[in-house]
Amino acid sequence: MTDTEIIWQILVQECGADDEIQYPDLGMSTTKASFIQQWPCGEFRFMGALGFGGKVRQPMSFAWKGNWQHIGQVYVDCYPEDESSERKAMIERANTRLAESVPWHAQAD
Repeated sequence: MTDTEIIWQILVQECGADDEIQYPDLGMSTTKASFIQQWPCGEFRFMGALGFGGKVRQPMSFAWKGNWQHIGQVYVDCYPEDESSERKAMIERANTRLAESVPWHAQAD
């Protein structure tokens, strides 16, 4: 299983990411296929049980000599105004698993 597949599995199991829901009116898709196509990137909005602001992020993404560079530990968060004790617990569990499963690394496309 690739890092990208592991990340998606954690998003589904801990944060309710849904592979069936798409948002054409918003011009976006939050499915596994979209995630695999777009990751790694600075952030990916998956929403799930974390609401509209549910995102998985890689702290540093920048262009260097025509290529994207992605550096840092992958983590999950949501909009502060959408936080609840239940969502905070989901985020904590997801981030613990991400830290154990997808260690901090530097990655260049």
